[in-house]
Amino acid sequence: NRLASDGTITVNNDVTVRVSQATSHLTNFVINSGAALEYDGAGTQYIGTTTANGATSGDGQLVVSNAGSTFLNATLTHTGGTRVDGGLFRMTGGAMPDTGLLTIASGASFQANGSTETIGGLGGNGTFSFGNGFGSAGAASITVTEGVHPGESVGSITLVEAGTLTLGGTSVFELGSIGNHDMLLTANAGQNIVLGGILNIVTLDGVETGDYLLISMNGGELTGAFDQLVLPDGVVAELDTSSGSLVLSISEIVVPEPASFAIATIAAVLMLGRRPRHNNL
Repeated sequence: NRLASDGTITVNNDVTVRVSQATSHLTNFVINSGAALEYDGAGTQYIGTTTANGATSGDGQLVVSNAGSTFLNATLTHTGGTRVDGGLFRMTGGAMPDTGLLTIASGASFQANGSTETIGGLGGNGTFSFGNGFGSAGAASITVTEGVHPGESVGSITLVEAGTLTLGGTSVFELGSIGNHDMLLTANAGQNIVLGGILNIVTLDGVETGDYLLISMNGGELTGAFDQLVLPDGVVAELDTSSGSLVLSISEIVVPEPASFAIATIAAVLMLGRRPRHNNL
């Protein structure tokens, strides 16, 4: 780990550098693979400065766990993902990385503040706001290039305030029983979603036939379509948007019958047990 002459701090190896001081105004970080930069103060913190400069780069991860508010005024280009583990993380300038997963934990929130932005993927159980929490930011336009990944295991992401989310890349939804599955939720008519990319369905214990509500629209528009639906072997299903939301209707789950396994096993044992006979002369 080192501090360069231009004020850039480099974080190497498996080290986590924590910025805990309230009203911190730090600028340039290189976060290398396996390393992390964590903002974990209890008050107001800034990534970059109030004049919208600073940057992150490298293959590592940015973690925001501040119990208060963290404001982004820097251009982020690190590729190891961004986690919002607590509090509020608001864009007030700068830019989010175009790659890597933005994961928002339960109880935490990310605010796009009316921006037009491309991010990698979107995951977690928290709240993604297109605005700034006050309804005064204008409509945001957010494009994800690596899909949505609700939950960490089964969970949901909630979209609030006015804006449009355009999906690209591969979105992954995990399904247990009906009612115990990943969801993307919208709060009201202000949120619009444009479908695109690949939808990959992963089944867990308890998966059953019936209708799974994957994207719940509450008055906003759901447009576009996935380019491909990837289902597990033996699952027969189709997507339905006739209700204005996205529903996966599973009509059949085909699994080998236990009797088939038993018959095959017995036949194999009989074949192995046969030995050529030799007559003694």
